[in-house]
This record gives sequence, C-alpha cells and structure tokens, in this order.
Amino acid sequence: MRSCYGGSFEGQSSDVLLNVMENMAIGIVLVEISTKRVLFINKVAQEITGYNMDNLGDKTSCQFLRRDSNSPCMFEDGSENLSSVIDITTFSGGSKTIKKSVSLFEYAGQKVILEVFMDLTDEKHQEKKIKKTLEEYEQNKRIMFSLMEDLQSTVEKEQLMKANLERVEAAFDSSTDALAISDCNGRYIFKNQIFVELFGDADSIDEERAFTDHGILLDHIHNTSSARNWRGRLTLAQIGGEKKLYQVVVENLYSQRNKFNGKIWRISDLTEQLLAEERVQRDLREKTALLEKSRNLQMSLIQKSLPMLREFSLHSLFMPCEQLGGDFFRIRKGNSLNKLLILLGDCTGHGVQSSLDASILTSIVDSRLYALFNNSRTDLFLEVVNREFCSVAEEDQFPTMFVAVIDLNDNSMYYSSANGEVPILIRKNKVLVLDKPEGMHLNLSSDSKYERKSINLIEDDKILFFSDAILEIPQGGNLRPGYPFLLGLLDQLNLSKSSGKILAELLSEFRASNGGFPLADDTTIIMVEHIKPIAKRFDYNELSGFMIMREFLKKTMLRFDYSLDETEQTEIAFEEIFINAFTHGNSEDLSKPIKTEIIIDAKEVFISVTDSGEGFCHKEVPDPQSVLFQLLEEDNEEEYTHGRGLFVARQYVEQLIYNDKGNKATILKQRKSSHYLLG
Repeated sequence: MRSCYGGSFEGQSSDVLLNVMENMAIGIVLVEISTKRVLFINKVAQEITGYNMDNLGDKTSCQFLRRDSNSPCMFEDGSENLSSVIDITTFSGGSKTIKKSVSLFEYAGQKVILEVFMDLTDEKHQEKKIKKTLEEYEQNKRIMFSLMEDLQSTVEKEQLMKANLERVEAAFDSSTDALAISDCNGRYIFKNQIFVELFGDADSIDEERAFTDHGILLDHIHNTSSARNWRGRLTLAQIGGEKKLYQVVVENLYSQRNKFNGKIWRISDLTEQLLAEERVQRDLREKTALLEKSRNLQMSLIQKSLPMLREFSLHSLFMPCEQLGGDFFRIRKGNSLNKLLILLGDCTGHGVQSSLDASILTSIVDSRLYALFNNSRTDLFLEVVNREFCSVAEEDQFPTMFVAVIDLNDNSMYYSSANGEVPILIRKNKVLVLDKPEGMHLNLSSDSKYERKSINLIEDDKILFFSDAILEIPQGGNLRPGYPFLLGLLDQLNLSKSSGKILAELLSEFRASNGGFPLADDTTIIMVEHIKPIAKRFDYNELSGFMIMREFLKKTMLRFDYSLDETEQTEIAFEEIFINAFTHGNSEDLSKPIKTEIIIDAKEVFISVTDSGEGFCHKEVPDPQSVLFQLLEEDNEEEYTHGRGLFVARQYVEQLIYNDKGNKATILKQRKSSHYLLG
C-alpha cells in the first residue's frame, strides 16, 4: 500500500520528516487545522482505517477518526494536546478500537494537527500484549513529537538563513562597489552588477588581464586556501581597456567549524574619492593659509609687552582656547598725561569669527584711546565704541568690555563696563568685588548708556581683571561656579605675597581644576599692584657687610616680581663693583668707608657704590676678551684677570656708569615685562 501525501510542505527537511513518518509503526495523519483537510496519511494509518488520499474525498479527519458523526472534532474545545481510546468506523464499514493522541504544531507559517494512533481491536482481551503495545505506542509517539519539534527548528533556521541571504543580496545589489563571493575552488558563486560590468559574467575573471603587475594579489587569488586576507590599492583594467585606481579588499570566509569556504571581494572605484580627497586637501590648504593670515593679523593686534611703571607692578596672560580667540586687551600709559589705561574685551564665541570681531573692535578701540587719556570718561568712551561697532558688526555679535583709567598722580581709578566681568580688589589681605557699573553688551542698541564708577587705590592694593573663562571652570558638576569659586581660591592663598606670585598660584589652581590648559573659552587675566619704591643706604666697608646688602637686594627684588634670573644677574654685578671698591678703591683698608645706596621699584633697580679711593679711568681698563689668548700664553694671571669684574658686570645690567673721578659706580637693572602669551 503506497503512502499518501497531499500537503504543501517543501524543502529537504520536510522530505526527511515525511520519509520517517511513512515508516513509523504507528498510524500518523497530518491535518491542516483551518480546513481540517488531511495533508498526509502513512501506510499504518491506511491499513487501520482503510482510507487513503484517493478514497478520502472531501472527508476531514474529524469525519473518519471519531466515534460517530455527532462527536466533536478534537481541538474544538481549545485544547492543544488530547489523548483517548475511541472506536472508529473504517472505510469498509467495520469497527475498530484505537488509542489516539492529537497535538498541535505551527509549521512553516500554518497550524498543523498531528494525529498519532494504533489499533487495539485484536488486543482487547490480552492485557499483557495491550500493555506492551501501549508502551511501544507511547515511545513511538514521543519520537514522533520530537521529530516534529526538530523539524520546526530546522524550518525556522532555513527561513532565517533565506531572509539573511536575501538581505545580503539586496545590500550587494544596492552597493556602489563591485562585490563578489568565490567558493573554495575559486569559482564566483555570486557577483553584483558592478562586478559584472568590471570583469564580465564568467565564473572566474581574467586575473592576468586585470591584475597584470600585482603578483602578491595573484598569489593570493590562486592560493585559494590562503589564510591571509589582502587589502591594497591597485590599478585595474576594465573590460574596455580603461584603467582606474581601485581599492581591493579580499577576505576569507570560514564555516562554524573553521573550514575554509571561499572569499568575499570588495572592489571600490577610487576616482571620485581621489577627486574628493584632492578637493578636501585644496580646501584645507586654503583654509590653513587663511587661518594663518588671520592668526598673524590677530597676533599683530595683541599687545606683546606691558608698560613699566615705578609704583605699579603689572602682569598679564592671554590664552585663546583655539588657534584664534575673541579676547583682547589694552594696557597703555600716556606719554604726556600720567595715566594708566586698562581695557578687556571679549567677543561672542571663539575661533575665526570671534577673532575677526575682536580685530574690528580693537581697531575701533585704538582709534579712541586718546579721549580716555584726556578726560578719563570711561562711560562716554564705551558709548562711542558701541555706536561705531553697531554700524559694522553682525546682528548676532554681542561683545563685552571693561575699561578702567588709573590717574597715577592721585591713584584714583575710574571704570565702566559693557557687561564685562567686574574686577576683584585685594586690600589688606581681604578680597572684595568692586561695585558693578550699569551697562549692557555692545551691539544691543546703538543708544546704550554706560555708568562710570571710581575708587581710590592705596599702597599694596592689588586688582585682578579677568575674562569670563575663569568663572566657567567646572567645579563638582557646577558648569558655571562664578565668583564664589574665584573668591574661594583667593581666600586660600597668602595674599601678602607679590601680585606675580599670587597670579602664578592662581594659574596653577586653574590648570588643576580644568585638567590642563587651555580653558574652554578664551582667557585674559591682568594683575595690577600699587607698590611704593624702596630705598636704603648702607655704610659697610668690608665683605661681610656685603652679604647683608645682597640679602636685602635679593629679597626686595623678588618682592617686586623681578625674575630669579634678573635678581641673580643684579647680585653678580653688585658683587663685582663692591669687590672692586673694597680691593682697588680702598686697597682693602677697613678704616675707609664704602657708601652704598639701593633703590628698587617696579620698573628698575638703582645701585650706587662709592669708595674712598683716588678713583681710576674705567675707559683705560682693557677688554679681557681682546687680550685673553695672548695673556694666557704668557701665563700672566694678574693681567688677564684684571678687568674681568667690570666686563662681567656690564653683561648683566643695562647700564654701568662711573663718575668722572672713577670712585663711584652706578648700576641700573630694568625689570622685563611680565606678559605671558599662551597658545
């Protein structure tokens, strides 16, 4: 009796399952649940029921595998797994008792009933046989159910593999690159259209034509089991002879068991990419040149040094956060009018645009500085600058500005603000923020008005001017800690130190808090200290007294923020002329006095040493460099050391002057500008 199959299962996995079911020792029927239509009935089921696919006709499983025509079909009550012993009517009209189990499966997108049964008719009075038969039935049923579950898993994997393959093919076909897959024998089992256009539709390409002078790739192609991947740029000849530069990538494919299965090819036309790279490089060169010009322009407008004043010590730092910045400042001393002008500007944002705005604003400011020196009207100055900037600036640019004028005759300071940061005053080791004058950003309105305030400075006052970058250093999740952060830092410092040392300690704290320099915004800091000159006279006539004077000189110079190099150089020059006065002027006579005067201010150091000797003509002292080699050859130690002290002293100071008699030497050492330009 032949098996019957009228279903819609397809694929190799289904064929295997149907073959297994056909040869099972129990009756098996597959039913489509929606229509109750029989899809499959194996040989045992045909022998038990007498039905096959030819004589079933329109009968459903419910009509030939139930007790009577009035009994309900299984699953009509919603159950998924049912089992019972029932009597059925065979095709020939006879009656049989069967053990029947019904289970529900979802297979290939459709719900299927699996009916498994066995004939118990001849075994009714043979309990042992029945028991054995039932055991065999249960075992076969479990095997059958397990096979159905395996089939479902296999089908799902096949469907997933098919879907993935379809996605891969769609991706390959939509790619602008030439893509192909070759098997372990070197045959191309898949090629997208771009690949076909390049190399034709043959199973293999003509490597000798396409890759004529690239032996390393040829070796890789022919060695199909090669474990190496390959990547490189090659000139390939297309089917028409045209040669172009391509990026070629060849990667090996392996199975889950690490068996070599073939290669995947990706060949990209670099023509457009090379043109794009050239355009990018050209644009980059042009922008770099423009950036360099802009930077040179800004650097030419940035103040490089600070004015040197006797009673005011000045320090500044300028640090853009990018190559170009929007901050700028001016510190000017009037030539005829004894006034000091301090101005800080901060343009919106940073980078090229803010740098251009800063250049425009700097030009406007420089053309109006003369008015500040004449009348100290910082409020009127901002009104004029604002009107002129409004006439040329973009609508979305709103710079801030702070401007101050210090009258050096009476130490009064007048200041105004276009919403710039208000300076901090350090007075008698206490910190306070100056009163903020009224005034909005520049460019908000051409009619904006600004308030002027004033303060009288006293000795040892220190004023810290700064841009808003200082107030925006993140602190513990607070993105704009503001004045409390800065005031808190200052309270932790020794404010009796010089302004230069305080600024250095602040910068160290800023760097640590920010995690390095530069800050997130352009940074400008100016420190101004009002400090009186210090003068002292000494009457030491021996070298031990010199040590006391030198210690006073060193300590005082460092207090005025002279650098360590400047201090040491001055000490050396002072030592040379004092030794000359003691040794040559006074002939080491301890009864003869040596008068020394030291005056130190924020601009320069003045030291005069007067001995009690007859003097000498310093112009007649030979330059030790001009006769050094000759005197060394003559081994004339006295002569080649003579004049060395004066020579050394002159190297370290700006001026070394003797009076006409030659018994008084005067040293003048100037302090260098304390301006730091970073970035």
